[in-house]
Amino acid sequence: MADRKILLKLAANQIGVSSEQDTFDNRLILQKAIYILQASGLNFGYRYSWYIRGPYCPDVTYEAFDMKGSPLVSQYRLGPQTKNKLDRLSNLFSDLKRDDVNDSSARKFERFASILFVLKTGQSKVTDTIEIRERMEKANKLYTQKEVDTTVTILQGHHLV
Repeated sequence: MADRKILLKLAANQIGVSSEQDTFDNRLILQKAIYILQASGLNFGYRYSWYIRGPYCPDVTYEAFDMKGSPLVSQYRLGPQTKNKLDRLSNLFSDLKRDDVNDSSARKFERFASILFVLKTGQSKVTDTIEIRERMEKANKLYTQKEVDTTVTILQGHHLV
């Protein structure tokens, strides 16, 4: 379990996402970032399920809180394969972290992780973005068709779907 906590903290640091749990947005962004990383093939061993704001795993929050201020992390480094995978996704995370006029970074992380979740769990097909938008709407996620189309295209471009 300690290894997973350390990987959580190191991965968050590498992609520039705060593992501090001091605000709701920080907690949401960390949840979604770790989900995206795990969906990309980086095995943390977390089990995500659908919750109000998309994919959620309580262990991510608990373990991030548990690692707060831990000096243990400074003794570890990411392995080269893990670092390469994180580096390949760095552009995606840079874009998601950037607040836009009509789209906060928390909302973008939520949108990307939620759409990725319905695709990875087989609830929708990547080729049917209208169904994806409708599924999101049923889950009270009011994304425009353009947002869904763009998100799916970007996820495809990063080989996540």
